[in-house]
Amino acid sequence: MDEVDVANAQVEMNEKRSIRYARQMANKPIPKSETCLWCGSETVDGARWCDRDCCNHWERYGSQ
Repeated sequence: MDEVDVANAQVEMNEKRSIRYARQMANKPIPKSETCLWCGSETVDGARWCDRDCCNHWERYGSQ
């Protein structure tokens, strides 16, 4: 095997590991929250965000 083959094998292994991790995370329950994960306002029925804008901000910029 030359360096290119080794690098390709490494990339393939990382891709498989990433896919396995994503599948594991997808199977976990989504945690409920009493406060908006973006702005900290109270939420209803365990919602993670108080409105669509906060959800969009969270998805775009991640946690504060």
